[in-house]
Amino acid sequence: MEHRIVTNALRRKPLALLPAALGLVIVGVTATHLAAGTEPSNGAVVAVAVLLVLSVPLLLGSLWLLRHSFDALEVQRIVSWVFAGAIPITLLVAIVIFYQRTHGVVVAHPFILTTWVAGVGAIGGFLTGVYDVRRVRRHERYEETSKRLRALIEASPVAIVVIDSDGVVTDWSRATTELFGWEREEVIGETYPLVPDDKQAEFEEHVRRVNAGETLTGVETEREHKDGSLVECSVWSAPVEHEGTVDEHMVALADISERKARQRELKLLSRAIEQADDAVLVTDDDGHIEYVNDAFVELFGYPREQVLGQTPRILKSGEHDESFYADFWETITDGEVFQADVTNRRANGELLDVELTIAPVEDNETVTHYVAIERDVTDRKRDRQRLEVLNRVLRHNVRNAATVVEGNAHRIAEECANQDSRALVDAIVRRTTQLQSAVEKARTVERALDTDRTGVVNVRSLITDQREALADRHPEATLSIDVPADLWVQANATFEAALQEALDNAVEHDTDTDAPDIRVVATTTADDRVDICIIDNGPGVPDHERQVLEAGEESDLRHGSGLGLWVMKWVVTGLGGDVSIDNRDSGGTVVTFTLPRAYPDE
Repeated sequence: MEHRIVTNALRRKPLALLPAALGLVIVGVTATHLAAGTEPSNGAVVAVAVLLVLSVPLLLGSLWLLRHSFDALEVQRIVSWVFAGAIPITLLVAIVIFYQRTHGVVVAHPFILTTWVAGVGAIGGFLTGVYDVRRVRRHERYEETSKRLRALIEASPVAIVVIDSDGVVTDWSRATTELFGWEREEVIGETYPLVPDDKQAEFEEHVRRVNAGETLTGVETEREHKDGSLVECSVWSAPVEHEGTVDEHMVALADISERKARQRELKLLSRAIEQADDAVLVTDDDGHIEYVNDAFVELFGYPREQVLGQTPRILKSGEHDESFYADFWETITDGEVFQADVTNRRANGELLDVELTIAPVEDNETVTHYVAIERDVTDRKRDRQRLEVLNRVLRHNVRNAATVVEGNAHRIAEECANQDSRALVDAIVRRTTQLQSAVEKARTVERALDTDRTGVVNVRSLITDQREALADRHPEATLSIDVPADLWVQANATFEAALQEALDNAVEHDTDTDAPDIRVVATTTADDRVDICIIDNGPGVPDHERQVLEAGEESDLRHGSGLGLWVMKWVVTGLGGDVSIDNRDSGGTVVTFTLPRAYPDE
C-alpha cells in the first residue's frame, strides 16, 4: 500500500526527487573522497558528519514531498526555491576558491567543499520553498474566504458593513443600502457614515472593544439614514483577525424600529389596561387566569394571587343556566366576540351585574388566550328597572286619565248648546287625543330601543300597506308610490311606526291645501343602501325642529314640539340607518330614511 502511494506520487510530481538526487550527489562525492584514504581521521569524522547532516534532510525532504498533499505546481515551486538557494551560494563559493588560488592560497578539496555548500543552500531553499508554498496557500484560502464572505454579505437580508480598525468602510452590502440609503460606491474608503453625532462616543467605545478582540451582541442603538432620519437598530460587531491582528470589524445591523414601536404600544396598552376602570382578566386557551388588573381586584374583592391559575368559574353566581354557558363557549371558541349582561358573584358572596365582553386572542389563526372585560352595571340596571316601572305606571295612568277626560268631554259636548263652550270642549278632546297618541309613540320608541332583531322587508309591499292605512285615517290625502317591486331593506315592525309617523306628519302639517299630495320614492345608493323619500307639498318643517333632530338632543333654548321626529330618529338609527329632513325650494318637505339594503335569499 505504501509502495503504491509513493509510486502514484512519482507519476504526478517527479520533480520531488530532485532534492534527493542532490543529496545522493553529496553522498557519492563525499564517499568517493573517503574511500581514497587520504583524509586524516579527524577529517573523515567531519566528512561523515557533514554527509549525514546534508544528505539525510534532502533525502527525507523528497520523501516528504511525495507523501504529503502538495500538487505538482507546488512541488515545482519548492524545487525552484531549492535551486535558488543552492546555485547562488555555490557560485559564490566557487568564486572565493578561485580568488584564493589566484593569491596562492590552497583550499583543501575545493570540489567537495563546493558540493557541501550547494547542499547547505539547497536545504535553506527547501525550507524557504515550503514556507512560501504554505504562505501562498494561506493567501489563497484567505482570498477564497473573502470571496465567499463577499457573496454572503451581498446575499444577506441583514445589513452588513465591514470597517477597518479605524472605522473606515471596506465593504457594504446591498441590504445596508436598502436600509440606510447610501450606495456602496459612496461609502467605500470613507469613514463609517451611520453614526449620529450624539452616538459618536458610544461608537468609538464599540470600536475600542472590538479592536481588543471582544464581540458585541445585540446592542440596541440608533443609526442615521442618508436623509437624516434615525433608525432604531440592533448591532452585532465581531473582530476579523489576520495573522493574529484585528484589522477589520464585521458589523451586522437589524432594523428593530417596528419591534420597538410594538413594544411601546404594548407598554402603553399595558398601562391603559392596568389603569382602566373596567375589570380585565386574561386566560390561557384552557380558561386558566393568567392576568387580572387592579380594577378586577377592587370590583370582585379577590386578591390577585388567589385568582391566578384559577378559572372564571370562581365568579359564577348560579343565575345562568347551562345553555347560556354553552352558547358562551361556542361563540369564543369559534373565534368570535361574546357580549352579554351577566350576574357574577363577589368574593364576599354579593351578586354583581356586569356588562361582559370576551374576545379570543389568536396567533397564526390559533386561539392562545381570551381577554374578558367586565363593566359594573349594577346601578345602571337598577336605575333602568326603576325607569321602566315608572314609565309603565305613568303611561297607564296617563292613558286612563286621558280616556276619562275624553269621555267626560264628549258627554259635556252632547249636553252643551253653547257654540263657544263646544269649541272649548272640542279643543279638550283634540289635546286628549294627542296625549294618547304621544303615549303610544313613547311605547313605540321603547320597543325600538329594546329590539335588535331585524328581517328582510319588501319596501313596495310595506308602502302599499301604509297607503291603505293612510286612506282610512286621512281620506282627503293622496299617496303615489314610485318604488321597484324587487327592493328590500333590513328592518322590523318598528319601521312601520316611523313610516306612519312620517306620512301622518306630511298630512297634518299641510295646512295650505285641502288635498295633501304625498309621494314615496325609493332608490338604491352606491354603498348598497336604500333611500326611501317621503315628499309632501306642505309648508315644510320648522328650522328649530330639524336642528333638534340633527343635534340628537334637546336644550332649554332648542327643543321639539313632540315625539314624532324622535320616533323616526330612534327607530331608523336603531336599524342601522339614517334620517334627514330637507325643505324643498318649491315648497314642501322631503323626509329621507336610509336603510341597509337586503336580499331575500340571504
